[in-house]
Amino acid sequence: MVVITMTYKQALRVAARESKAVRRSLHTMIQALEPINVENHPDEIPVLEWQGVRVVTTETLARGYGTTPTRIQQNYNRNEERFVEGKHFFKIKGDEIKSLRLSFSELQISPKTRSLILWTERGAARMSKIVDTEQAWAFFEKLEDSYFRQKEQQPVAIPQTLPEALRLAAELAEQKQLLEQKTHQLNQQLVAAAPKVDFADRVSAANGILIGNFAKVVGLKQNALFSWLRQNGILMAFGARKNVPRQQYINAGYFTVKEVVLDDENGYQIRLTPQLTGKGQQWLTRKLLDAGLLKPVAIG
Repeated sequence: MVVITMTYKQALRVAARESKAVRRSLHTMIQALEPINVENHPDEIPVLEWQGVRVVTTETLARGYGTTPTRIQQNYNRNEERFVEGKHFFKIKGDEIKSLRLSFSELQISPKTRSLILWTERGAARMSKIVDTEQAWAFFEKLEDSYFRQKEQQPVAIPQTLPEALRLAAELAEQKQLLEQKTHQLNQQLVAAAPKVDFADRVSAANGILIGNFAKVVGLKQNALFSWLRQNGILMAFGARKNVPRQQYINAGYFTVKEVVLDDENGYQIRLTPQLTGKGQQWLTRKLLDAGLLKPVAIG
């Protein structure tokens, strides 16, 4: 039996060192898989910021408050003097609408839209008071806690005794070992899948590719890939924006969306064409491998 002698201060230093090592290992492991996505928000509200301020649309407020966008607009019109632009809301017009449509495709802004109101936290709070229903109050509380205000990181409890410090050091060392094992396993999977992954590596700096063409290259049916992307929340599933990537994946650099204005017998129409970037092809290849849609090929 080996007895380890350690002072309280020494144990604290060991715990601190192991804690940093765990954080570094965890950070490296997460980055190897994919960038950290924004956490889920109430009713799957996409994160929307305007001029550095987190905002929500009239449609989001109406849905959460149990009313209609028209009623929200009427409430605003009747109480316009209570709302200050830049403080309670932003009014988007002209070229800003086009910019918003391209940057936040999930909003499904109609080409006919001439102006749009985006509500700040204070504006959403004031509107909930005007609507004044239990549902409106409850939904705003969700917005307040989970959307407008990001959760603070919980502080790590500091051991107060030598046994507690030793126990923490041992637990952190074990976590570090598990993370290292997991990272090693992931690296082995990537090596085994080299023939498939090599395709994405070779195009990492290349121009974009249509999703359908990517499916052909990796040996998948186009419809099957589109269906999987929709089911996993990567592409929009309904409406005019069906098969357009969600904003978080555009922001991550996995997709680009090209807007083409068509002039036909029905007037002007906007067609959105998504493409996978080189970075996106690498990312999606690994996602498909992890999901089992692509099979790793062992190197002989």
